[in-house]
Amino acid sequence: MMHPKIDRSYVTVLNVFILFFTLPYVSGSVSASSEVHTGVKAGDWIMLNYTFVNAPNATSSPSNASFSFPTWMKVEILSVNTTQVSVDVRMTAHMSDGTETNQTGTLNLTAGAETEPVLSGLVVPANLTVGDSTYISPYGNVTITSETTRTYVGVSRSIVLGNFSYQSQLVTQELTFYWDKQTGVIVEAEISSAGTNGTLRAVETNMWQPQVFTIPVDQTISYSLVALAGVLIAIVFVWRRRKQTTDENPTEKPVESSPT
Repeated sequence: MMHPKIDRSYVTVLNVFILFFTLPYVSGSVSASSEVHTGVKAGDWIMLNYTFVNAPNATSSPSNASFSFPTWMKVEILSVNTTQVSVDVRMTAHMSDGTETNQTGTLNLTAGAETEPVLSGLVVPANLTVGDSTYISPYGNVTITSETTRTYVGVSRSIVLGNFSYQSQLVTQELTFYWDKQTGVIVEAEISSAGTNGTLRAVETNMWQPQVFTIPVDQTISYSLVALAGVLIAIVFVWRRRKQTTDENPTEKPVESSPT
């Protein structure tokens, strides 16, 4: 498979994104406090957009790059093997020149198991918690440092993240990866290097649906509202019964006696 030619002198977050998301790596083991399992199923997919922001002192920018750079990426789950705890993944990257590159590989999530070349970090085990770690080439073991709630594709999701620094030959890269806790799929990545900040963020998926309108209500309040509704229904019922009885048996006025 042919890959875009990369100018090695242009060492910024742009290179990191291209290397991380468009070239095959070998994913290593996973260290978790609980049994490793997948949270995705065949047919699941997620689309993420790339954005780049240059600081005033940045030495390079995507506009003057000598090669095409990615603008969006789609990750598709082709199949899931629950016995081997592995997933077949296809990644499609749309480049700034209109071309697209595809990479397909098998990611085995079991600690210490061999894997075929795959784009590391796109899918990790489901339900990782703080202190667990997952191996991502070329960075090594990435530890889950915190858990939070963030909104992606219109839905509030439980997110686990790992942030760390990586020293390459020329620059230091600051990285943060965000994964959806329930599915283990990547939903965001932030990389800062050589004055350029890059972000990869989920914009579409079929794994959850946007919530058009929701009002969070405490369970106690819910029970109170149900009880109140029952009381109101009972009052209306009693009132209608009394009105019906009155209509069927109207009170007659007394007959006035004539004066004698």
